[in-house]
Amino acid sequence: MKPLPGSADRHDSPEPHVRPDVHHDSIEAADPKSLREGQKVTMEVTQGAKGPQAERVVPG
Repeated sequence: MKPLPGSADRHDSPEPHVRPDVHHDSIEAADPKSLREGQKVTMEVTQGAKGPQAERVVPG
């Protein structure tokens, strides 16, 4: 699967989020909580039980 571009945003939350939804276990970084608002990422999008979800998220 080809990685897709994306970015992190806050959406009124103290921690940045990637859209589509991503679990912190899918963020490939030494500290998954180190994503900054607006930071570019690449990801693979898969179909989860609740809709699209991001996998293999790599901060850029």
